[in-house]
Amino acid sequence: MVYSKTQEEDFAFIKETLKKNPQGLTVTELAKILGRTKNTVGRYLDILHASGQVEIRACGTAKIFSLSRRVPFASILQHTRDLMIMLDADMRILDINDPFLSLLHITRKEAIGSNIEFLPVADPSVQELLAKIAAAIREKRMLEDLDITKETERYFKARILETQFEDGSTGFTVILIDLTEQKQAERALRQSEEKYRDLVEHASTVILMMDLSGNITLFNEYAEHFFGFSREEIMGKNVVGTIVPATESSGRDLQELIAGICTNPERYKLHENENITRDGKRVWLRWTNRMIRDGSGRPTRILSIGVDITELKQMEEQLRASEKRFRDMANLAPQPAFEADRSGTLLFANEAAYQTFGYSPEELPLGINVYTMLVPEDRERARQNIARMLQDGMQLSSEYTAQRKDGSRFPIIDYAAPIYEGDRIAGFRGIVIDLTRQKEAEAALRRERDFIDAVLHALNALVLVLDREGRIVRFNHACEAVTAYSEAEVKGRAIWDIFLLPEEVAGVKKVFATLVAGSDTLVEHSNCWLTRSGDKRFIQWSNTILRDEEGAVTYVIGTGIDITGQRRLEKKLDEC
Repeated sequence: MVYSKTQEEDFAFIKETLKKNPQGLTVTELAKILGRTKNTVGRYLDILHASGQVEIRACGTAKIFSLSRRVPFASILQHTRDLMIMLDADMRILDINDPFLSLLHITRKEAIGSNIEFLPVADPSVQELLAKIAAAIREKRMLEDLDITKETERYFKARILETQFEDGSTGFTVILIDLTEQKQAERALRQSEEKYRDLVEHASTVILMMDLSGNITLFNEYAEHFFGFSREEIMGKNVVGTIVPATESSGRDLQELIAGICTNPERYKLHENENITRDGKRVWLRWTNRMIRDGSGRPTRILSIGVDITELKQMEEQLRASEKRFRDMANLAPQPAFEADRSGTLLFANEAAYQTFGYSPEELPLGINVYTMLVPEDRERARQNIARMLQDGMQLSSEYTAQRKDGSRFPIIDYAAPIYEGDRIAGFRGIVIDLTRQKEAEAALRRERDFIDAVLHALNALVLVLDREGRIVRFNHACEAVTAYSEAEVKGRAIWDIFLLPEEVAGVKKVFATLVAGSDTLVEHSNCWLTRSGDKRFIQWSNTILRDEEGAVTYVIGTGIDITGQRRLEKKLDEC
Protein backbone atom coordinates (compact mmCIF):
# COMPACT_ATOMS: atom_id res chain seq x y z
CA MET A 1 0.00 0.00 0.00
CA VAL A 2 1.36 3.41 -0.97
CA TYR A 3 1.01 6.42 1.31
CA SER A 4 1.53 10.02 0.14
CA LYS A 5 3.28 12.58 2.30
CA THR A 6 1.39 15.73 1.29
CA GLN A 7 -1.95 16.66 -0.17
CA GLU A 8 -0.25 17.79 -3.40
CA GLU A 9 1.39 14.40 -3.69
CA ASP A 10 -2.02 12.80 -3.17
CA PHE A 11 -3.46 14.91 -6.00
CA ALA A 12 -0.57 13.95 -8.27
CA PHE A 13 -0.90 10.28 -7.32
CA ILE A 14 -4.65 10.29 -8.04
CA LYS A 15 -4.12 11.86 -11.48
CA GLU A 16 -1.32 9.42 -12.31
CA THR A 17 -3.49 6.49 -11.22
CA LEU A 18 -6.42 7.70 -13.35
CA LYS A 19 -4.06 8.15 -16.28
CA LYS A 20 -3.07 4.47 -16.00
CA ASN A 21 -6.76 3.49 -15.79
CA PRO A 22 -8.44 5.39 -18.64
CA GLN A 23 -11.67 3.43 -18.13
CA GLY A 24 -12.06 5.22 -14.78
CA LEU A 25 -12.20 4.20 -11.11
CA THR A 26 -14.70 4.55 -8.27
CA VAL A 27 -14.00 6.33 -4.97
CA THR A 28 -13.71 2.93 -3.27
CA GLU A 29 -11.13 1.70 -5.78
CA LEU A 30 -9.08 4.88 -5.51
CA ALA A 31 -9.22 4.85 -1.71
CA LYS A 32 -7.92 1.28 -1.67
CA ILE A 33 -5.04 2.11 -4.03
CA LEU A 34 -4.17 5.36 -2.27
CA GLY A 35 -4.50 4.01 1.24
CA ARG A 36 -6.84 6.78 2.33
CA THR A 37 -10.41 6.80 3.58
CA LYS A 38 -13.23 7.17 1.13
CA ASN A 39 -14.14 10.54 2.67
CA THR A 40 -10.61 11.87 2.17
CA VAL A 41 -10.39 10.63 -1.40
CA GLY A 42 -13.88 11.98 -2.08
CA ARG A 43 -12.80 15.46 -0.96
CA TYR A 44 -9.71 15.23 -3.17
CA LEU A 45 -11.84 14.23 -6.15
CA ASP A 46 -14.30 17.08 -5.53
CA ILE A 47 -11.40 19.55 -5.64
CA LEU A 48 -9.98 18.01 -8.81
CA HIS A 49 -13.41 17.98 -10.44
CA ALA A 50 -14.08 21.61 -9.48
CA SER A 51 -10.79 22.62 -11.08
CA GLY A 52 -11.63 20.67 -14.23
CA GLN A 53 -8.87 18.08 -13.84
CA VAL A 54 -11.15 15.02 -13.55
CA GLU A 55 -14.47 14.05 -15.09
CA ILE A 56 -17.40 12.15 -13.54
CA ARG A 57 -19.80 9.77 -15.25
CA ALA A 58 -22.57 7.67 -13.73
CA CYS A 59 -22.60 3.89 -13.99
CA GLY A 60 -25.76 2.74 -12.26
CA THR A 61 -25.57 4.13 -8.72
CA ALA A 62 -21.77 4.36 -8.81
CA LYS A 63 -19.73 7.37 -9.88
CA ILE A 64 -16.77 6.69 -12.14
CA PHE A 65 -13.89 9.19 -12.08
CA SER A 66 -11.49 9.59 -14.99
CA LEU A 67 -8.79 12.05 -15.99
CA SER A 68 -10.17 15.10 -17.80
CA ARG A 69 -9.36 15.18 -21.51
CA ARG A 70 -8.63 18.85 -22.01
CA VAL A 71 -6.12 21.11 -23.64
CA PRO A 72 -4.07 23.07 -21.06
CA PHE A 73 -5.31 26.63 -20.93
CA ALA A 74 -1.78 28.01 -20.96
CA SER A 75 -1.21 26.30 -24.30
CA ILE A 76 -4.37 27.85 -25.74
CA LEU A 77 -3.37 31.22 -24.33
CA GLN A 78 -0.02 31.28 -26.12
CA HIS A 79 -1.11 29.73 -29.42
CA THR A 80 -4.18 31.82 -30.20
CA ARG A 81 -4.06 34.93 -32.35
CA ASP A 82 -6.71 36.54 -30.15
CA LEU A 83 -5.63 38.80 -27.30
CA MET A 84 -6.16 36.94 -23.99
CA ILE A 85 -5.52 37.83 -20.37
CA MET A 86 -6.34 35.98 -17.11
CA LEU A 87 -7.23 38.00 -14.02
CA ASP A 88 -7.85 37.05 -10.41
CA ALA A 89 -10.90 38.31 -8.51
CA ASP A 90 -9.08 41.61 -7.75
CA MET A 91 -8.25 42.12 -11.45
CA ARG A 92 -4.57 41.31 -10.99
CA ILE A 93 -2.96 39.68 -14.02
CA LEU A 94 -2.28 35.95 -13.60
CA ASP A 95 -1.30 35.27 -17.19
CA ILE A 96 -1.24 37.16 -20.49
CA ASN A 97 -0.39 36.13 -24.04
CA ASP A 98 2.03 37.80 -26.43
CA PRO A 99 -0.59 39.50 -28.66
CA PHE A 100 -2.00 41.30 -25.59
CA LEU A 101 1.51 42.29 -24.46
CA SER A 102 2.14 43.68 -27.95
CA LEU A 103 -0.93 45.90 -27.61
CA LEU A 104 0.18 47.16 -24.17
CA HIS A 105 3.84 47.64 -25.18
CA ILE A 106 5.04 46.31 -21.81
CA THR A 107 6.96 43.22 -20.71
CA ARG A 108 5.47 40.09 -19.15
CA LYS A 109 7.36 40.92 -15.94
CA GLU A 110 5.68 44.32 -15.78
CA ALA A 111 2.26 42.77 -16.40
CA ILE A 112 2.12 39.69 -14.12
CA GLY A 113 0.71 40.55 -10.70
CA SER A 114 -0.33 44.09 -11.67
CA ASN A 115 -3.87 45.41 -11.62
CA ILE A 116 -5.05 46.14 -15.15
CA GLU A 117 -6.07 49.66 -14.15
CA PHE A 118 -2.54 50.54 -13.02
CA LEU A 119 -0.37 49.13 -15.79
CA PRO A 120 2.53 51.28 -17.09
CA VAL A 121 0.86 51.82 -20.47
CA ALA A 122 1.88 54.96 -22.38
CA ASP A 123 -0.92 55.13 -24.94
CA PRO A 124 -3.97 56.94 -23.43
CA SER A 125 -6.35 55.13 -25.78
CA VAL A 126 -5.06 51.75 -24.54
CA GLN A 127 -5.46 52.97 -20.94
CA GLU A 128 -9.05 53.88 -21.78
CA LEU A 129 -9.60 50.39 -23.22
CA LEU A 130 -8.31 48.76 -20.01
CA ALA A 131 -10.53 51.05 -17.93
CA LYS A 132 -13.58 49.92 -19.90
CA ILE A 133 -12.66 46.27 -19.28
CA ALA A 134 -12.27 46.92 -15.54
CA ALA A 135 -15.58 48.79 -15.37
CA ALA A 136 -17.40 45.96 -17.13
CA ILE A 137 -15.95 43.43 -14.66
CA ARG A 138 -16.95 45.53 -11.64
CA GLU A 139 -20.45 46.17 -12.97
CA LYS A 140 -20.87 42.53 -14.11
CA ARG A 141 -22.13 43.56 -17.54
CA MET A 142 -21.50 42.60 -21.12
CA LEU A 143 -18.67 44.49 -22.77
CA GLU A 144 -19.37 46.37 -25.97
CA ASP A 145 -16.95 46.36 -28.87
CA LEU A 146 -13.76 48.32 -28.25
CA ASP A 147 -11.64 50.46 -30.52
CA ILE A 148 -8.41 52.43 -30.52
CA THR A 149 -8.32 55.23 -33.07
CA LYS A 150 -5.72 57.66 -31.81
CA GLU A 151 -2.10 56.65 -32.32
CA THR A 152 -2.91 53.29 -33.92
CA GLU A 153 -6.21 52.17 -35.36
CA ARG A 154 -7.42 48.90 -33.82
CA TYR A 155 -10.88 47.37 -33.41
CA PHE A 156 -11.83 44.49 -31.11
CA LYS A 157 -14.82 42.34 -30.20
CA ALA A 158 -14.55 41.83 -26.43
CA ARG A 159 -15.63 38.89 -24.25
CA ILE A 160 -15.29 38.52 -20.45
CA LEU A 161 -15.64 35.00 -19.04
CA GLU A 162 -15.88 34.13 -15.35
CA THR A 163 -13.23 31.49 -14.73
CA GLN A 164 -12.61 28.94 -11.97
CA PHE A 165 -8.95 28.02 -11.49
CA GLU A 166 -7.38 24.74 -10.39
CA ASP A 167 -6.99 25.90 -6.77
CA GLY A 168 -10.73 26.55 -6.54
CA SER A 169 -10.43 30.34 -6.75
CA THR A 170 -12.32 32.38 -9.31
CA GLY A 171 -11.34 35.16 -11.66
CA PHE A 172 -11.85 36.33 -15.19
CA THR A 173 -10.59 35.57 -18.68
CA VAL A 174 -10.71 38.52 -21.08
CA ILE A 175 -10.61 37.77 -24.81
CA LEU A 176 -10.22 40.48 -27.46
CA ILE A 177 -10.88 39.32 -31.01
CA ASP A 178 -9.04 41.61 -33.44
CA LEU A 179 -11.48 43.01 -36.01
CA THR A 180 -9.10 45.65 -37.38
CA GLU A 181 -8.58 44.11 -40.82
CA GLN A 182 -12.29 43.41 -41.17
CA LYS A 183 -13.23 46.98 -40.21
CA GLN A 184 -10.61 48.47 -42.52
CA ALA A 185 -11.78 46.26 -45.37
CA GLU A 186 -15.38 47.30 -44.77
CA ARG A 187 -14.38 50.96 -44.73
CA ALA A 188 -12.32 50.55 -47.91
CA LEU A 189 -15.29 48.87 -49.56
CA ARG A 190 -17.58 51.74 -48.54
CA GLN A 191 -15.12 54.29 -49.90
CA SER A 192 -14.77 52.35 -53.13
CA GLU A 193 -18.53 52.13 -53.51
CA GLU A 194 -18.89 55.87 -52.90
CA LYS A 195 -16.11 56.61 -55.38
CA TYR A 196 -17.74 54.68 -58.21
CA ARG A 197 -21.41 55.30 -57.35
CA ASP A 198 -21.51 58.35 -59.58
CA LEU A 199 -20.08 56.34 -62.47
CA VAL A 200 -22.65 53.60 -61.89
CA GLU A 201 -25.54 56.04 -61.72
CA HIS A 202 -24.61 57.76 -64.99
CA ALA A 203 -23.85 54.62 -66.98
CA SER A 204 -26.09 53.98 -69.98
CA THR A 205 -26.40 50.31 -69.09
CA VAL A 206 -28.32 48.36 -66.48
CA ILE A 207 -26.13 47.89 -63.40
CA LEU A 208 -27.46 45.92 -60.48
CA MET A 209 -26.14 43.91 -57.57
CA MET A 210 -27.80 41.00 -55.83
CA ASP A 211 -27.01 38.81 -52.85
CA LEU A 212 -26.39 35.09 -53.17
CA SER A 213 -30.13 34.44 -52.93
CA GLY A 214 -30.92 36.72 -55.86
CA ASN A 215 -32.25 39.65 -53.79
CA ILE A 216 -31.47 43.07 -55.30
CA THR A 217 -29.07 45.25 -53.27
CA LEU A 218 -28.15 47.84 -55.93
CA PHE A 219 -30.21 49.21 -58.81
CA ASN A 220 -28.85 52.12 -60.84
CA GLU A 221 -30.80 55.01 -62.36
CA TYR A 222 -30.72 53.55 -65.87
CA ALA A 223 -32.20 50.31 -64.52
CA GLU A 224 -35.04 52.31 -62.93
CA HIS A 225 -35.92 53.92 -66.27
CA PHE A 226 -35.41 50.72 -68.25
CA PHE A 227 -37.51 48.39 -66.07
CA GLY A 228 -39.97 50.97 -64.70
CA PHE A 229 -39.33 50.15 -61.03
CA SER A 230 -38.19 52.77 -58.53
CA ARG A 231 -35.36 51.92 -56.17
CA GLU A 232 -37.71 51.98 -53.19
CA GLU A 233 -39.94 49.39 -54.85
CA ILE A 234 -37.24 46.99 -56.00
CA MET A 235 -34.55 46.99 -53.29
CA GLY A 236 -34.51 43.79 -51.25
CA LYS A 237 -36.80 41.94 -53.66
CA ASN A 238 -35.76 38.91 -55.68
CA VAL A 239 -34.97 39.37 -59.36
CA VAL A 240 -37.28 36.46 -60.20
CA GLY A 241 -40.80 37.80 -60.19
CA THR A 242 -39.75 41.42 -60.65
CA ILE A 243 -37.36 41.93 -63.59
CA VAL A 244 -36.90 38.24 -64.48
CA PRO A 245 -39.91 36.07 -65.36
CA ALA A 246 -40.02 32.59 -63.88
CA THR A 247 -40.09 31.11 -67.39
CA GLU A 248 -38.71 32.50 -70.64
CA SER A 249 -40.94 32.73 -73.71
CA SER A 250 -38.92 29.84 -75.13
CA GLY A 251 -39.83 27.72 -72.08
CA ARG A 252 -36.41 27.97 -70.42
CA ASP A 253 -36.54 27.86 -66.59
CA LEU A 254 -35.13 31.25 -65.52
CA GLN A 255 -35.41 30.45 -61.81
CA GLU A 256 -32.87 27.69 -62.38
CA LEU A 257 -30.72 30.09 -64.42
CA ILE A 258 -30.64 32.71 -61.62
CA ALA A 259 -29.79 30.02 -59.07
CA GLY A 260 -26.88 28.94 -61.28
CA ILE A 261 -25.63 32.52 -61.59
CA CYS A 262 -25.74 32.99 -57.81
CA THR A 263 -23.75 29.82 -57.15
CA ASN A 264 -21.34 29.90 -60.10
CA PRO A 265 -21.24 33.30 -61.83
CA GLU A 266 -18.02 32.42 -63.68
CA ARG A 267 -19.97 29.84 -65.68
CA TYR A 268 -22.41 32.61 -66.67
CA LYS A 269 -19.83 35.38 -67.02
CA LEU A 270 -21.43 36.32 -70.33
CA HIS A 271 -24.99 35.26 -71.05
CA GLU A 272 -28.30 36.46 -72.43
CA ASN A 273 -31.78 35.97 -71.10
CA GLU A 274 -35.26 37.37 -71.38
CA ASN A 275 -36.32 39.96 -68.80
CA ILE A 276 -39.58 41.67 -68.03
CA THR A 277 -40.44 45.31 -67.32
CA ARG A 278 -42.96 46.52 -64.77
CA ASP A 279 -45.67 46.88 -67.43
CA GLY A 280 -45.14 43.25 -68.54
CA LYS A 281 -43.05 43.93 -71.62
CA ARG A 282 -40.57 41.16 -72.44
CA VAL A 283 -37.04 42.43 -73.18
CA TRP A 284 -33.68 40.79 -73.78
CA LEU A 285 -30.41 41.75 -72.12
CA ARG A 286 -26.85 40.59 -72.50
CA TRP A 287 -25.42 40.21 -69.00
CA THR A 288 -21.87 40.28 -67.67
CA ASN A 289 -21.68 38.78 -64.17
CA ARG A 290 -18.90 38.93 -61.61
CA MET A 291 -18.67 37.59 -58.07
CA ILE A 292 -17.92 40.17 -55.35
CA ARG A 293 -15.93 38.79 -52.41
CA ASP A 294 -15.18 40.16 -48.95
CA GLY A 295 -11.73 40.66 -47.45
CA SER A 296 -11.56 36.97 -46.57
CA GLY A 297 -12.27 35.88 -50.11
CA ARG A 298 -15.80 34.69 -49.32
CA PRO A 299 -18.45 35.38 -52.01
CA THR A 300 -21.01 37.95 -50.87
CA ARG A 301 -22.74 39.46 -53.91
CA ILE A 302 -23.10 39.27 -57.68
CA LEU A 303 -22.45 42.35 -59.84
CA SER A 304 -24.44 42.20 -63.08
CA ILE A 305 -24.17 44.64 -66.00
CA GLY A 306 -26.82 44.34 -68.68
CA VAL A 307 -27.01 45.71 -72.22
CA ASP A 308 -30.36 45.87 -73.97
CA ILE A 309 -30.25 43.51 -76.95
CA THR A 310 -34.01 43.28 -77.40
CA GLU A 311 -33.86 44.64 -80.92
CA LEU A 312 -31.14 42.17 -81.88
CA LYS A 313 -33.19 39.27 -80.51
CA GLN A 314 -36.26 40.44 -82.34
CA MET A 315 -34.19 40.64 -85.48
CA GLU A 316 -32.95 37.09 -85.02
CA GLU A 317 -36.54 35.87 -84.65
CA GLN A 318 -37.50 37.57 -87.84
CA LEU A 319 -34.52 36.06 -89.60
CA ARG A 320 -35.52 32.55 -88.56
CA ALA A 321 -39.18 33.10 -89.49
CA SER A 322 -38.65 34.11 -93.10
CA GLU A 323 -35.64 34.13 -95.41
CA LYS A 324 -37.06 37.04 -97.37
CA ARG A 325 -37.90 39.03 -94.29
CA PHE A 326 -34.49 38.16 -92.95
CA ARG A 327 -32.74 39.61 -95.98
CA ASP A 328 -34.94 42.71 -96.07
CA MET A 329 -34.53 43.39 -92.37
CA ALA A 330 -30.83 42.57 -92.45
CA ASN A 331 -30.22 45.15 -95.14
CA LEU A 332 -32.06 47.75 -93.05
CA ALA A 333 -29.98 47.01 -89.98
CA PRO A 334 -27.15 49.45 -89.21
CA GLN A 335 -24.96 46.57 -87.97
CA PRO A 336 -23.28 43.99 -90.22
CA ALA A 337 -25.27 40.73 -90.51
CA PHE A 338 -24.26 37.50 -92.24
CA GLU A 339 -24.96 33.82 -92.83
CA ALA A 340 -22.32 31.12 -93.31
CA ASP A 341 -22.18 27.36 -93.78
CA ARG A 342 -20.59 25.01 -91.23
CA SER A 343 -17.10 25.64 -92.66
CA GLY A 344 -17.49 29.42 -92.32
CA THR A 345 -17.94 30.16 -96.03
CA LEU A 346 -20.04 33.30 -96.36
CA LEU A 347 -23.53 32.70 -97.81
CA PHE A 348 -25.11 36.09 -97.18
CA ALA A 349 -24.02 39.49 -95.90
CA ASN A 350 -26.05 42.66 -95.58
CA GLU A 351 -25.08 46.05 -96.94
CA ALA A 352 -23.70 47.21 -93.60
CA ALA A 353 -21.35 44.20 -93.60
CA TYR A 354 -19.99 45.05 -97.05
CA GLN A 355 -19.53 48.70 -96.08
CA THR A 356 -17.92 47.85 -92.75
CA PHE A 357 -15.48 45.24 -94.03
CA GLY A 358 -14.72 46.80 -97.43
CA TYR A 359 -15.97 43.98 -99.68
CA SER A 360 -18.46 44.18 -102.55
CA PRO A 361 -21.47 41.90 -103.18
CA GLU A 362 -19.78 40.74 -106.38
CA GLU A 363 -17.08 39.03 -104.30
CA LEU A 364 -19.56 36.81 -102.44
CA PRO A 365 -19.56 33.98 -105.06
CA LEU A 366 -15.76 33.80 -104.75
CA GLY A 367 -16.10 31.93 -101.47
CA ILE A 368 -15.19 34.49 -98.82
CA ASN A 369 -14.63 32.84 -95.43
CA VAL A 370 -15.85 34.68 -92.33
CA TYR A 371 -12.68 33.75 -90.42
CA THR A 372 -10.59 35.82 -92.84
CA MET A 373 -12.46 38.86 -91.53
CA LEU A 374 -10.78 38.36 -88.16
CA VAL A 375 -7.14 39.03 -87.31
CA PRO A 376 -5.00 35.87 -87.62
CA GLU A 377 -4.47 35.56 -83.87
CA ASP A 378 -8.27 35.36 -83.23
CA ARG A 379 -9.19 32.89 -85.97
CA GLU A 380 -8.47 29.63 -84.14
CA ARG A 381 -10.43 30.79 -81.08
CA ALA A 382 -13.34 31.77 -83.32
CA ARG A 383 -13.27 28.35 -85.03
CA GLN A 384 -13.38 26.62 -81.64
CA ASN A 385 -16.28 28.81 -80.48
CA ILE A 386 -18.27 28.16 -83.65
CA ALA A 387 -17.55 24.41 -83.47
CA ARG A 388 -18.89 24.33 -79.90
CA MET A 389 -21.98 26.30 -80.94
CA LEU A 390 -22.65 23.96 -83.88
CA GLN A 391 -22.29 20.95 -81.61
CA ASP A 392 -24.44 22.23 -78.73
CA GLY A 393 -26.94 24.21 -80.80
CA MET A 394 -26.58 27.19 -78.47
CA GLN A 395 -26.41 30.87 -79.31
CA LEU A 396 -23.02 32.51 -78.89
CA SER A 397 -21.64 35.98 -78.24
CA SER A 398 -17.91 36.64 -78.49
CA GLU A 399 -15.55 39.59 -78.76
CA TYR A 400 -12.87 39.62 -81.47
CA THR A 401 -10.63 41.98 -83.39
CA ALA A 402 -11.97 42.23 -86.93
CA GLN A 403 -9.91 42.89 -90.06
CA ARG A 404 -11.13 44.80 -93.12
CA LYS A 405 -10.14 43.92 -96.65
CA ASP A 406 -7.50 46.67 -96.58
CA GLY A 407 -5.95 45.15 -93.43
CA SER A 408 -7.20 47.76 -90.94
CA ARG A 409 -8.44 46.42 -87.60
CA PHE A 410 -11.30 47.28 -85.24
CA PRO A 411 -12.94 45.64 -82.18
CA ILE A 412 -16.28 43.86 -82.51
CA ILE A 413 -18.73 41.70 -80.65
CA ASP A 414 -20.29 38.92 -82.69
CA TYR A 415 -23.74 37.50 -81.84
CA ALA A 416 -24.05 34.14 -83.60
CA ALA A 417 -26.75 31.47 -83.73
CA PRO A 418 -27.07 28.12 -85.54
CA ILE A 419 -29.13 27.79 -88.72
CA TYR A 420 -31.45 24.78 -88.64
CA GLU A 421 -32.68 22.84 -91.65
CA GLY A 422 -35.15 20.55 -90.00
CA ASP A 423 -33.27 18.93 -87.14
CA ARG A 424 -29.88 19.44 -88.76
CA ILE A 425 -27.63 22.44 -88.10
CA ALA A 426 -26.60 23.62 -91.57
CA GLY A 427 -24.53 26.64 -90.61
CA PHE A 428 -24.71 29.79 -88.57
CA ARG A 429 -25.74 33.42 -88.83
CA GLY A 430 -24.63 36.43 -86.89
CA ILE A 431 -24.77 40.13 -86.22
CA VAL A 432 -21.61 42.15 -85.69
CA ILE A 433 -21.47 45.28 -83.55
CA ASP A 434 -18.55 47.66 -84.00
CA LEU A 435 -17.08 48.40 -80.54
CA THR A 436 -14.68 51.06 -81.80
CA ARG A 437 -16.47 53.98 -80.13
CA GLN A 438 -16.89 52.06 -76.89
CA LYS A 439 -13.21 51.08 -76.82
CA GLU A 440 -12.15 54.61 -77.75
CA ALA A 441 -14.28 56.00 -74.92
CA GLU A 442 -12.66 53.58 -72.48
CA ALA A 443 -9.20 54.55 -73.74
CA ALA A 444 -10.10 58.24 -73.49
CA LEU A 445 -11.11 57.79 -69.87
CA ARG A 446 -7.80 56.08 -69.14
CA ARG A 447 -5.87 58.82 -70.96
CA GLU A 448 -7.74 61.52 -69.06
CA ARG A 449 -6.93 59.85 -65.75
CA ASP A 450 -3.27 59.47 -66.72
CA PHE A 451 -3.18 63.06 -67.98
CA ILE A 452 -4.52 64.43 -64.70
CA ASP A 453 -1.92 62.43 -62.78
CA ALA A 454 0.83 63.62 -65.12
CA VAL A 455 -0.21 67.27 -64.82
CA LEU A 456 -0.47 67.02 -61.05
CA HIS A 457 3.05 65.66 -60.76
CA ALA A 458 4.55 67.87 -63.49
CA LEU A 459 3.64 71.12 -61.76
CA ASN A 460 6.50 72.97 -60.06
CA ALA A 461 4.04 74.19 -57.44
CA LEU A 462 3.21 72.10 -54.40
CA VAL A 463 -0.24 70.52 -54.80
CA LEU A 464 -1.88 69.02 -51.72
CA VAL A 465 -5.37 67.48 -51.45
CA LEU A 466 -6.83 66.97 -47.97
CA ASP A 467 -10.05 65.33 -46.79
CA ARG A 468 -12.35 66.94 -44.22
CA GLU A 469 -10.20 65.61 -41.37
CA GLY A 470 -7.01 67.15 -42.73
CA ARG A 471 -5.66 63.80 -43.91
CA ILE A 472 -3.53 63.78 -47.04
CA VAL A 473 -5.24 62.34 -50.14
CA ARG A 474 -2.83 63.50 -52.87
CA PHE A 475 0.80 64.69 -52.54
CA ASN A 476 2.49 65.63 -55.81
CA HIS A 477 6.14 65.31 -56.80
CA ALA A 478 6.84 68.94 -55.90
CA CYS A 479 5.69 68.22 -52.33
CA GLU A 480 7.91 65.14 -52.29
CA ALA A 481 10.90 67.16 -53.53
CA VAL A 482 10.51 69.89 -50.89
CA THR A 483 9.83 67.61 -47.89
CA ALA A 484 11.83 64.48 -48.88
CA TYR A 485 8.73 62.42 -47.98
CA SER A 486 7.05 60.17 -50.54
CA GLU A 487 3.32 60.24 -51.18
CA ALA A 488 3.05 56.66 -49.89
CA GLU A 489 4.59 57.70 -46.56
CA VAL A 490 2.23 60.58 -45.85
CA LYS A 491 -1.01 59.46 -47.49
CA GLY A 492 -3.80 59.15 -44.94
CA ARG A 493 -1.94 61.15 -42.27
CA ALA A 494 -2.91 64.62 -41.02
CA ILE A 495 -0.62 67.42 -42.21
CA TRP A 496 -0.25 68.87 -38.72
CA ASP A 497 1.07 65.55 -37.48
CA ILE A 498 3.96 65.62 -39.98
CA PHE A 499 4.95 69.03 -41.30
CA LEU A 500 3.85 71.83 -38.97
CA LEU A 501 5.67 73.52 -36.11
CA PRO A 502 3.79 73.04 -32.81
CA GLU A 503 3.20 76.78 -32.47
CA GLU A 504 1.58 76.93 -35.94
CA VAL A 505 -0.78 73.96 -35.61
CA ALA A 506 -3.63 75.93 -34.00
CA GLY A 507 -3.52 78.64 -36.65
CA VAL A 508 -3.49 76.18 -39.54
CA LYS A 509 -6.34 74.18 -38.00
CA LYS A 510 -8.35 77.39 -37.68
CA VAL A 511 -7.83 78.22 -41.35
CA PHE A 512 -8.64 74.63 -42.31
CA ALA A 513 -11.83 74.63 -40.21
CA THR A 514 -12.99 77.81 -41.94
CA LEU A 515 -12.42 76.22 -45.35
CA VAL A 516 -14.21 72.99 -44.38
CA ALA A 517 -17.12 75.09 -43.12
CA GLY A 518 -17.49 76.34 -46.69
CA SER A 519 -16.05 79.82 -46.41
CA ASP A 520 -14.20 81.08 -49.47
CA THR A 521 -12.87 84.21 -47.78
CA LEU A 522 -9.56 82.68 -46.67
CA VAL A 523 -7.93 81.89 -50.00
CA GLU A 524 -4.28 82.46 -49.18
CA HIS A 525 -2.28 81.41 -46.15
CA SER A 526 1.40 80.89 -45.41
CA ASN A 527 3.10 78.71 -42.85
CA CYS A 528 6.35 76.91 -42.15
CA TRP A 529 6.82 73.24 -43.08
CA LEU A 530 9.37 70.88 -41.57
CA THR A 531 11.17 68.60 -44.01
CA ARG A 532 12.32 65.06 -43.23
CA SER A 533 15.75 66.43 -42.28
CA GLY A 534 14.25 69.06 -39.96
CA ASP A 535 14.78 72.03 -42.29
CA LYS A 536 12.15 74.75 -42.29
CA ARG A 537 10.52 75.74 -45.57
CA PHE A 538 8.15 78.70 -45.83
CA ILE A 539 5.18 77.92 -48.09
CA GLN A 540 2.67 80.41 -49.51
CA TRP A 541 -0.65 78.55 -50.00
CA SER A 542 -3.64 79.30 -52.19
CA ASN A 543 -6.58 77.19 -51.06
CA THR A 544 -9.80 76.11 -52.69
CA ILE A 545 -12.53 73.65 -51.79
CA LEU A 546 -14.48 70.89 -53.56
CA ARG A 547 -18.13 70.29 -52.71
CA ASP A 548 -20.42 67.31 -53.21
CA GLU A 549 -23.82 67.46 -54.88
CA GLU A 550 -25.41 68.72 -51.66
CA GLY A 551 -22.90 71.54 -51.32
CA ALA A 552 -20.94 70.02 -48.45
CA VAL A 553 -17.17 70.44 -48.58
CA THR A 554 -15.45 67.12 -49.34
CA TYR A 555 -11.88 68.11 -50.10
CA VAL A 556 -9.53 71.05 -49.58
CA ILE A 557 -6.98 71.64 -52.34
CA GLY A 558 -3.90 73.67 -51.55
CA THR A 559 -1.47 74.99 -54.15
CA GLY A 560 1.75 76.16 -52.57
CA ILE A 561 4.91 78.02 -53.55
CA ASP A 562 8.15 77.61 -51.62
CA ILE A 563 9.08 81.19 -50.63
CA THR A 564 11.92 80.24 -48.29
CA GLY A 565 14.51 81.99 -50.45
CA GLN A 566 12.34 85.08 -50.68
CA ARG A 567 11.90 85.15 -46.89
CA ARG A 568 15.62 84.83 -46.32
CA LEU A 569 16.37 87.62 -48.81
CA GLU A 570 13.82 89.88 -47.12
CA LYS A 571 15.41 89.13 -43.77
CA LYS A 572 18.86 90.08 -45.11
CA LEU A 573 17.48 93.30 -46.57
CA ASP A 574 15.94 94.15 -43.21
CA GLU A 575 19.27 93.53 -41.53
CA CYS A 576 20.93 95.95 -43.94
